[in-house]
Amino acid sequence: MSVIIEGIVHLNEENEYIRDKTPYKIFRCSKCKQYLYTKQNQKKKKCLRCGKTHTMEDIEIIEYVNGLSLAVNRVKEKQNNLAIKELGHPPELRGLNGYKFKSKVNSKKEKMMKRKEEIKGKKEKFQELLFELSKKYKVFPKYMIELLIDDYQIPKTKLNNLIIYALKKKILEEINKNYFKYLR
Repeated sequence: MSVIIEGIVHLNEENEYIRDKTPYKIFRCSKCKQYLYTKQNQKKKKCLRCGKTHTMEDIEIIEYVNGLSLAVNRVKEKQNNLAIKELGHPPELRGLNGYKFKSKVNSKKEKMMKRKEEIKGKKEKFQELLFELSKKYKVFPKYMIELLIDDYQIPKTKLNNLIIYALKKKILEEINKNYFKYLR
């Protein structure tokens, strides 16, 4: 059973609607049963779902349509009807968390934001460490900080940067070389 349908698709240069008369064939993949479309004169078509390559001479054409937008809409309609027949309801085409499209710009911004949060977390933990030391000692040596950073999950490689940060922000004061006083 073949039906030819025509659709109005786009405007020409004079802003008049013109018919897209490019003929398309609609058929089903012989392997996965997905509906597909192809141009009338196309020789082969690869299924986007399973990857099977179809030779147009060997397939059974279900329907002919004129216009790309109609071909796409008919394939969607047929797939939806098939899903309703098989599942008993329209298909849910979203993932559990929905789709997230990321560009390189967004991922760079996200990485930068994540990095800033990690640094902020280390600074807060370091300040907490200094506060705990200040409860026990008015002045404490650098080696005491070095002993405690593992308990606060601060990497040893970041210690000097954190001390410099604390000195600039007037959280710490260096009393003597490698002896500090907590100021807050």
